[in-house]
Amino acid sequence: MTVDTLETTGADDRAHGLSLFDNPLYNRAAMPSTTGESAATWSQKAEAWTRGWQQEDARRLGETVGDCVSA
Repeated sequence: MTVDTLETTGADDRAHGLSLFDNPLYNRAAMPSTTGESAATWSQKAEAWTRGWQQEDARRLGETVGDCVSA
């Protein structure tokens, strides 16, 4: 999956009630040790899904993502 696709998937998953812990990249079958991809590539994908999830969550709360992140 591409980064854009994963962002969309993350947003869709949030809209369907999934939590941040439901990130599909956290499944054993999607881990670099199983897939053979680099940790950096896996991390980019996992972060893309999370970003999409957070954007949808913020939209539902009427906030921007920056408003949800504490310093």
